[in-house]
Amino acid sequence: MKNGIPIILVCLIIVAVGAWATHTQRADSAPGPLGCTTEAKICDDGTSVSRAGPRCEFAPCPSIAPVETESTSAALNQRIFTHGIHITPLSVIGDSRCPVDVNCIQAGTVRVSVKLESASTTQTQVLTLGTKIGFGAKSVALTAVTPATHSKTPIAPSDYRFEFLVDFY
Repeated sequence: MKNGIPIILVCLIIVAVGAWATHTQRADSAPGPLGCTTEAKICDDGTSVSRAGPRCEFAPCPSIAPVETESTSAALNQRIFTHGIHITPLSVIGDSRCPVDVNCIQAGTVRVSVKLESASTTQTQVLTLGTKIGFGAKSVALTAVTPATHSKTPIAPSDYRFEFLVDFY
């Protein structure tokens, strides 16, 4: 009987260590969920990515590699790229800014027709100086127009320059 107790004790220790090792291995390699939710994440370029992998994390968004420089200034019919959006000023709809050589009662404004493009959407919009419009998950604003107006000198369409601001809505 005295020899039986140490053997039983050794067997219990072996069983306990085996159970602990099996439990630890299961916890480390526990499979994730069988399927991920169907949520989607909208990336800065307008594309979407879904959840994937064993932890159902969102796939990385594609890096934005513009073919043009990230400029915020453009002439008429010049396509620029800023913050995931291509902007092309098409025409000046109206320029009622106060000429610099005149005292005006009202400041006036500029309205410009622009083409806005993201990875998934193209729209033609009219932007008014200082006013934001929504485009996808972003806002676009015409923030400045040059040159200044003069009462005796009209501005040639080729002389106009437009500054834009793109931000999240």
